[in-house]
Amino acid sequence: MKKISIILILIIITSFISGSMYSQENKKAISEMTKEELSILTYQDLMNLSLEDLMTVANKFGLSADEILEYFLNKDVTSASKRAEKSLNSPLSTTVISKEEIANSGATSIPEALRLVPGIIVREKTNGNYDVHIRGNDNLPPKGMMVYSENSISLVMIDGRPVYNYAFGGTFWETLPIDLNDIDRIEVIRGPSSALYGPNAVSGAINLITRAVESKKLKADGQVQLGNNNSRFANGVVSFGISDKLKVRVSGNYSHLDRFEEGFYAFEFGKNFSAKEMETKVSPTGIPIVTDFAKSFPDPKLGIDKYAGNAFIRYDASKNVSMDLAAGIQQSDVITSALGNNGIPIVGRTSSTKYVDFRLNTYGFHTQINYMGGDQDLQKYYTGFHIEPKVLNTSIEYEHTFGTLVLRPGISYQKTISNDEKWVDIENNGGFLNGSKSLHLWLIIYVPIISCSINFV
Repeated sequence: MKKISIILILIIITSFISGSMYSQENKKAISEMTKEELSILTYQDLMNLSLEDLMTVANKFGLSADEILEYFLNKDVTSASKRAEKSLNSPLSTTVISKEEIANSGATSIPEALRLVPGIIVREKTNGNYDVHIRGNDNLPPKGMMVYSENSISLVMIDGRPVYNYAFGGTFWETLPIDLNDIDRIEVIRGPSSALYGPNAVSGAINLITRAVESKKLKADGQVQLGNNNSRFANGVVSFGISDKLKVRVSGNYSHLDRFEEGFYAFEFGKNFSAKEMETKVSPTGIPIVTDFAKSFPDPKLGIDKYAGNAFIRYDASKNVSMDLAAGIQQSDVITSALGNNGIPIVGRTSSTKYVDFRLNTYGFHTQINYMGGDQDLQKYYTGFHIEPKVLNTSIEYEHTFGTLVLRPGISYQKTISNDEKWVDIENNGGFLNGSKSLHLWLIIYVPIISCSINFV
């Protein structure tokens, strides 16, 4: 009882001191404060304001009361200019989803969480398997191949590391090694961002920013969910600090969902058939609709089965030098939409990849080097879609401030290799690539940022 009393007294004293400091620092009336002075207020400061003062703040920012509260809750973004800035000062239309918003939404996957963002179209193709589009551009042309349904003009990143599939285009969301338990916030840029991130960010970019270890104390967190349709979700995180400067976080995640139906639609017949029927079904021309159906769909009920593990290491050498190292693996197996004109609209897809990502910030220089490799069969048992991808990304940027002018020149290099020689007859041109094919991309970045304020009296 004595300990509880002491804690209560300390809380009261702390609240009194913070309240006194707030009142001393904000002697000006809200109506007399400039937009810049208002922008340094915290979310809690706004919650302590009267309704009249809150509306005054909202009017100065040109937002509604609900929008101003959301702005102050998530007002700092980094993806729009590659530097921390207020979301209202962002040169591009940007939305931030915090980990609190994700938790309150009840989302069970990253694409589901993106439904919180205005202007984002999230389409669930099969149970647990999604395609995400920014501001439309998701039209499937009449009589066009299903590959056109994949979004190939938006860039998805994890801490600035591209996870775009360079062999056939688009982002295969089940192949992401991280899950919601790893995310601190999601920053979405709606609009052309190729000047910052290269040719894949035509309609915008999505940056998934992972959580940082905040203290040396050992912390463990886990969650298990079970639901209908044999849905199973599990994730766990362990974080600790080896010293004040060196901190570690290890995480793992698992997802499994079955389809809502066991049937398969056949284009030539215009109706569904059970898996047993499909094994013997042939087209009117006498050709099997799906060759080796049982092999292509060993589990016809499967929607998605995925597991992954990650390790994150953070080292703060000094105020001006910090390093981040992340590494992980993932294994996934899904039934998804086909990439070509097949007898049925869905196919199996498997992926087994690993990655490593290194970031160094030192005296204004920002360096990032990452690599991803593995094995991906993007249409199981269809010739030409089984590849061995290797992706290398490197970038160096330097940020310097001249008063209100910020210059951030940089250069990046990307090398991607896709190789199918293990699975096709190269001599008879049995695949799409017929061997190892590479792509080299250089991008010179020059970003001037001017901060200017004009006050009218």
